[in-house]
Amino acid sequence: MPVTGDLTATIERFGLADAAINEDERPWIEHEKAPDTWWQPVRFDVANGAWTFIVHIRTPGALGRHQHHGEVFAYVMEGSWRYEEYDWVARAGAIVHEAPGAIHTLRSDHPDGMKTLFVVNGAMDFFDEDDNRIDQETVFYFVEQYVKHCEANGLEIDQRLFY
Repeated sequence: MPVTGDLTATIERFGLADAAINEDERPWIEHEKAPDTWWQPVRFDVANGAWTFIVHIRTPGALGRHQHHGEVFAYVMEGSWRYEEYDWVARAGAIVHEAPGAIHTLRSDHPDGMKTLFVVNGAMDFFDEDDNRIDQETVFYFVEQYVKHCEANGLEIDQRLFY
């Protein structure tokens, strides 16, 4: 069934326009909590508490123990990584699906680290070695970091990243 003129006009008025947002149009932002780790925004879905970003750990290293409140999808672009709690390794080209709930520690043992596209739904809680919650990251944390980075570096905030 074809889209009616009224629906097309509504989408044009209120919808997000189709766009290609190239890599050089999105900044790499140093993660303030993880050494040698940078991230690049792809999308901020503030209405649903989700975000899409590329994480680049530039050397062998780890992100803290964490638990996702929602589903996570990942595509490994370069290098490799694993969860210390599991026996698999995600190498370049791998697709990773994570159900919410498990506590795990992301580690890259690859000499060049890893670069992975993540689609994250819901908050991520971080835990210490005694399973005490010590931090939380949400889409709002990443929006705040993006805006701070843009303001500090004289960059325009790209509205195409938000929906």
